[in-house]
Amino acid sequence: MRGLIVKGIGGFYYVKTEDGKVIETRGRGIFKKDGMTLCVGDEVEFELTAEDGAKGVINSIFPRKNHFDRPPISNVDMFIVVFAAKNPKPNYPVIDKFLINAQLNGIEPVICINKSDLVSEEEMEEIRD
Repeated sequence: MRGLIVKGIGGFYYVKTEDGKVIETRGRGIFKKDGMTLCVGDEVEFELTAEDGAKGVINSIFPRKNHFDRPPISNVDMFIVVFAAKNPKPNYPVIDKFLINAQLNGIEPVICINKSDLVSEEEMEEIRD
């Protein structure tokens, strides 16, 4: 069967199937041996292991179009950086890090400035610059 990892907690991966059902799965040991980390967004091939169809094991991962280590996600279509104009002040080095990471992975980032009503138009222009 084919599906999409939608959640991963403590070595368990929850895979959403094409019909919308979510199956609790684990990865095969070969992934750990090869240093491959399963992550949210991975398209995977898996097989059911429980008779009731509620559990399974992941056999393979389809090729990723992109991958981020922190947080561990893959196959991202949109990258939105949200930050406040004030309270707290924008942390430009962190924002730059996110923007560079997105572009290195081939994703055009979107910037969303929150709390813009708390700053003057001049301050807003400084932030935009």
